Amino acid sequence: MFENGFKRFFDSFEGTPDRVPFIAQMHEFALACSKSSAKQFYTDPECIVHSTIDTADNYGFDIPWLGYDVYNIEAEALGLPLIFPDTRPPEIGTNKPLIRTKDDLEKLIIPDPFSSARMPFVLEANRLFEEATGHPPPIQFTAPFSLAITLRGYENFIMDINTEPEFAHAILQLITQGILAPWIEAMKIESPGATLYRGADAMASMPLVNLPILEEFVVPYILMLKKLCGDGITTLNWWGESHLTNPKDMLELKLKISPAVIQGQDADVTKIGPELYKEFAVKHRTALILGIGNLFLHKATLKEIRSRIAHYIEVGSVGGRFMVYFCYLSADTPIPNIIEAIKAVKKYGAY
Repeated sequence: MFENGFKRFFDSFEGTPDRVPFIAQMHEFALACSKSSAKQFYTDPECIVHSTIDTADNYGFDIPWLGYDVYNIEAEALGLPLIFPDTRPPEIGTNKPLIRTKDDLEKLIIPDPFSSARMPFVLEANRLFEEATGHPPPIQFTAPFSLAITLRGYENFIMDINTEPEFAHAILQLITQGILAPWIEAMKIESPGATLYRGADAMASMPLVNLPILEEFVVPYILMLKKLCGDGITTLNWWGESHLTNPKDMLELKLKISPAVIQGQDADVTKIGPELYKEFAVKHRTALILGIGNLFLHKATLKEIRSRIAHYIEVGSVGGRFMVYFCYLSADTPIPNIIEAIKAVKKYGAY
């Protein structure tokens, strides 16, 4: 069903397919299209897989992108409660951090990937997706820094970094070696054909962090995961380089953990311009992904959507190795705007 789309997607990492492909973080939009309850959608592997595939097929997506509430999976398995809104992804159901003192590190019960909370849901959804499409989905996990924020709390963890850095490093080391590495290995065992391993790491974005924090508390632990689980481990969704005097400083850090592809997201790309990203990607011989933000897709006119996508493609597609990313399609992203964005990629993206 999506064979041309998958080929287009994988070809874009190394060369020039027939046209620019697009991918989308689409699980909340697929939830809305499915008419299922959030509880069913995010706990029933068959529901989330088939709803994702049906939504992608109905709207003409290049590929169905199997997503879910990635940031909650490990946290829930460690003991944090979840609540399920009717039409939204699950949310952590408490403001109390799981790690409050150094002693709590020793009390953590390391989850079993094959039985804890919704980890089996993820494993089965991955299997069903590959069975249905012939392609394994990307292996997804919460990156060490963002998981530390979830377990310790943002203010607490930033305070740790500044006043007790040894404690912050101890949290990150336990998360990386004791929790994430076994979880990733379990997903690899269940999906041996997977080639993409993506850590979700929004909390490591500007202005929530700065360059010194990225350099000491973020990058080293992703590199540690690479050593433990393989070079395919990466994270792509930092944003905020437009806050820097020299945005390339952050792009250089992105390159350390993702040498195969560089990603820029709105509003950074809008503020900086796609030209800087393309120049950087060409210089370092890497593929490029430029993201269209959900806030923009909510508020923009159809003409503005066409214009932005045409501009990004005009700049980014030179020489191939380029794709467009719809950063998030929510339950209330206007459907006419989604349709227009897809039409624009298909219209302007032909090589």
